[in-house]
Amino acid sequence: MDKTRTIEILEALVSGRSPKTGEIIGGYSVLNERDVIRALQIAIDELKISNAGNVSEKKQPKEKKPENTAYREIDYFKKEKFNKMSPELINRLKKRINDFGITKSENLSEYIINARKNYPRAYEPWSEQETELFVEAIKLTNDIDLLSECFQRGNGSIESYGQKIMYENQNNGN
Repeated sequence: MDKTRTIEILEALVSGRSPKTGEIIGGYSVLNERDVIRALQIAIDELKISNAGNVSEKKQPKEKKPENTAYREIDYFKKEKFNKMSPELINRLKKRINDFGITKSENLSEYIINARKNYPRAYEPWSEQETELFVEAIKLTNDIDLLSECFQRGNGSIESYGQKIMYENQNNGN
């Protein structure tokens, strides 16, 4: 099996569909679990990078994701809340996030559809540009509620992604 077909299969699973028939997988499925979806998305992203031949020395350390949950030890979001973002900056950030739109919108599981009622970008892959904005935003605030509102994702997603980024930066000497 080639990498392109592997990516197609994983993308179908992330969107809650059978890779063979395209039918939505109904009822409870392990594919509706947040960690499973994230793991599949990471695998897709890594396969796309290696498939495009863009794996560079610089990107090597990033490929080494924590195999355990050590990133959860990061307590940045548990510390006393702070916010150095002006209302104007918050509004600009919200607009930029809105401008990204939604790329993952077909064949969504009921679980994802329900999550998106409150958080329109729930289970949307983090683009490089969105990640850059997120990194800059968490330098200015650790207020999960505010970040959740700006990035249109659940508090758990914001905290977990922030912890992973900080963990990777600590372990890559950044």
